[in-house]
Amino acid sequence: MCIRDSKCLAMYANYTYDESLCRLITETTGDYITDCYLAIAVHEMNWTKCNFGTLGESNSKDICRREYAKLTGDTESCEHLWSESWNNDCYRSAAFYHKDPSLCNGIENNYHRWKCYQGVFNMGEPTEIEKCRDISDLEWEGKCISNIAVLQNDSTICNYITTCLLYTSPSPRDLSTSRMPS
Repeated sequence: MCIRDSKCLAMYANYTYDESLCRLITETTGDYITDCYLAIAVHEMNWTKCNFGTLGESNSKDICRREYAKLTGDTESCEHLWSESWNNDCYRSAAFYHKDPSLCNGIENNYHRWKCYQGVFNMGEPTEIEKCRDISDLEWEGKCISNIAVLQNDSTICNYITTCLLYTSPSPRDLSTSRMPS
């Protein structure tokens, strides 16, 4: 089968959501087969459609899973990628695409998860307060709500912060008296 035929089959499968057409596309035409199964996965809201072919794992499958998460906001597919860097990128691309910091929650490494939250905030568009509530880290939930308050120039939004994180370092008052025995 020539590439032109594979492209036509992929385009037609994307239009009809006919998975049997995806199976007719050869593995050597990677982008077409990935796009074909991605369209089916998104249409059926089923990321496992990205588990196509018989060659085991491949970059094409990971691309399909990452793009599925990005397009649908369903990040379960991110847990099934081959490398942690692809895994982090999967969550990050879904979070940025949907402007939803809670989609960063699946990133295991704290630093990378916090950078993901910050990246969504830096997009400069207010997110919904409910999306802030779904952030797994209480400090970043508060930062998310604070970010909305700043972007909307509305201090009353700060009232939505329901948790109080205690700062446990000594206060200046504590340092004013000597702790040395006299």
